[in-house]
Amino acid sequence: MDTTTHIEKFYHPSYLDPNKNLEITKTKTICHADIVHLNDQYDALYDSLTNKSNSFNIIDYQSISEFDISLYTKYALSCLPKKENIIVGYTTEALNSTYWNIVFDMLQSDGYKNILWIDGALTKGPVLRHLEKLKITHFTAPTFFKSLFRPLVVDKIPTAGDIGCKNKHFVSLGRLVRQERIYFTNKILNEADLLNKGIVTCGWGNDTLNVWKDPNSINYLKLMLSDDELAKFPVSVNHADNDQHHFFKEFESAIFNVVQESSVGSDVRSHVKYYSPVPYNWQTVSSDRVFFTEKTAKAFLMNQIPLFIAAPGMVQVLRELGFDMFDDIVNHNYDKEDNIYKRCDLVFDELKRLVNMYTINGWCEILKQRNMSVRLANNFYRVKTLAQSNDIEAWVDSNF
Repeated sequence: MDTTTHIEKFYHPSYLDPNKNLEITKTKTICHADIVHLNDQYDALYDSLTNKSNSFNIIDYQSISEFDISLYTKYALSCLPKKENIIVGYTTEALNSTYWNIVFDMLQSDGYKNILWIDGALTKGPVLRHLEKLKITHFTAPTFFKSLFRPLVVDKIPTAGDIGCKNKHFVSLGRLVRQERIYFTNKILNEADLLNKGIVTCGWGNDTLNVWKDPNSINYLKLMLSDDELAKFPVSVNHADNDQHHFFKEFESAIFNVVQESSVGSDVRSHVKYYSPVPYNWQTVSSDRVFFTEKTAKAFLMNQIPLFIAAPGMVQVLRELGFDMFDDIVNHNYDKEDNIYKRCDLVFDELKRLVNMYTINGWCEILKQRNMSVRLANNFYRVKTLAQSNDIEAWVDSNF
């Protein structure tokens, strides 16, 4: 951030907690674009965007709750100069398209004509018809493509395309407590033969350890699990919360990776009249959009064959991005299933089929016969290419 520019701060109560003020800051990027953001920092991506003709504003939504998004947008617009072009972004999340449509509606009412929308999702979701007069261009932020190419981590990334010494059939990891993760992991825990062939975690993150003690959460869990099943949770291999962006040899040793992504295309709040409400302290991502995080990146960077518990269409979108989804090995029909629990069932059945096909040695031989090292390397370098992409900068130069 250019600390020599004038900084203005605004304070307004949060919708979620009226006693807690939102600290809203207005300043300028290195290239002198007016930017509004929360607290003292904005995403470094915006400093890479040139602003040759002083033609656009920026609103950075990083750390804004979806419930505060309209209030925040209102105050951001009140302190920005009037222009026709604007960049809006939330580089580490893929909020439900409903909330972005609220933002777009407010921007249209404020006179904006051209919106560059940057966030963590691979897909836009639906844009409301009355907003079609706006030019809305979406780019996926490179944040999660490049999140593992950091100095403290990059030396631990396996060699591209190296099948290596695989000694487990699969890995299935879920740090935070989510309904579908408990449902899927419980199916594995109930099959000892399958469990012994994999590495499994679920619900061990510090932010959600209280779930296993909270009476409301326990009552909810008892609708899903028997007492014996509940006693098996949380499932941990004793890593620290802040290790989520690191590599571990035991994870690398698996052939298949059941990627439990943050977004699964389901909004739990829309089902409360059919099911018991999810307790407040559960971690939920109520997004209708395909989300690529470090979880997916790890599968490709650890030379693994992925299956996905993610938003429907995730596999197809990754194909379109140039990733090899190993369709000659894996049946990805689950990717078309809209119901998250049915999707979990289909992924589980496919995982069992793959695990039971061959021993570890058998799978390693099969993989060597299918030119696997080249295919794995292509996926490895595809992540790296996307991490280094400057498409956003080029678009801004050409259009703003």
